[in-house]
Amino acid sequence: MFKKLVKPPAKTEPDFRTVALPEDSETLLSPYSDHENGLPKPASPPKRRRNLLPLAVILPAVLCFLFGVWLGNSSYLLDADKFCTRQVRLYWSPVLDAISPNYSPVKFNGSFLNENIYRQPASPAVDAAWEALGINYRSMGIPAGSAASAGLSTSQHVQISGEHMASGGFVADLEGLHHLHCLDLLRQGLGWNIEYYKARGTGPWRDGDDFARKHVTHCLDILRQQLMCAPDLSVLGSVWVIKDEPGAKAKPFVDFNTRHKCVDFEAVRAWAEAAQLNGGDMKADGFFVQPGEGEAHVGLP
Repeated sequence: MFKKLVKPPAKTEPDFRTVALPEDSETLLSPYSDHENGLPKPASPPKRRRNLLPLAVILPAVLCFLFGVWLGNSSYLLDADKFCTRQVRLYWSPVLDAISPNYSPVKFNGSFLNENIYRQPASPAVDAAWEALGINYRSMGIPAGSAASAGLSTSQHVQISGEHMASGGFVADLEGLHHLHCLDLLRQGLGWNIEYYKARGTGPWRDGDDFARKHVTHCLDILRQQLMCAPDLSVLGSVWVIKDEPGAKAKPFVDFNTRHKCVDFEAVRAWAEAAQLNGGDMKADGFFVQPGEGEAHVGLP
């Protein structure tokens, strides 16, 4: 038979040799090759990333410190009542630096037939109740440095001399108490009260009917503007009422006994009482800085 002409390849041993590579050459295992033991190992993080690590720790700490300093110097932010009250005010008020509004729920006395002391006919007891609200407190002094923040200016408003108030100041009244004064004057001018006060001859009632009418209508319009400036946005529901008589039918009647979130009026009143200027000082010569030429109004505004 035919002999095979092709011989099978001779067995050879694999030729393994060590080949030197340049230091900057890339290999299949790069960058995880361990040339010492052939085992993979994690690559070292870039130097730049390692340098940013301390900054990532220190920067938040510094920011937290600065925020704490700022928050400490803005203590009113921690008092939500003060913060909210400031937000709706155009000017600064010394009251907010002294006390917190301390808003709290209050149920209004909306009784239609049961009269409390403030609604009763004129009498010494009724007058005392209104007086206790602070409606006739004396003025307070606003430091000259705070005048602009309070909406006061040297060209328009009466000033207190430096002899009676350190560094000078301005005479001022708390507007909320003036509103109560106006409400009391409207009460006095009611048809069933007015003769009582005319007979006493105090306040505007001693200046004649025409001037008294101007005073009362001034107060009326001040209260109108105040109520329109800050209208109560609460709603009034109704309740069923029925007369105590045979055959009566129940009818809807507005429920005026509503709940509101109110400023702590007593705290405001107490502050205003303590802030009053000395009555004797106010009558002394030189207490007020006299107006310059053209600064005084001719007649009442």
